[in-house]
Amino acid sequence: RVEIQETDPELEFDREVYPLGLFPDINSIVGISQHSSNIPNDTSHGFSPLPKSHPVLSPLVRYLLNQGSKEEAQMLIERSTDHPHFSHSLE
Repeated sequence: RVEIQETDPELEFDREVYPLGLFPDINSIVGISQHSSNIPNDTSHGFSPLPKSHPVLSPLVRYLLNQGSKEEAQMLIERSTDHPHFSHSLE
């Protein structure tokens, strides 16, 4: 019997973004997507890469707390307090 785990909606990355890696210094997954742009003096459209990021602090802390790993969750939070989006991540 195969059990399928529900994914955390906060961990779902935009389907139009190709994830490139996890950057722990900014508590985010960073990826790239196509961006449609008009080419000057031309009627055609062009595409250029557009970087995107997705924060992961909140779902990681919630996962650790659900696993009963309060000390690890606290350590992760303490290491992340200097991050510019820290307060937003814990909403």
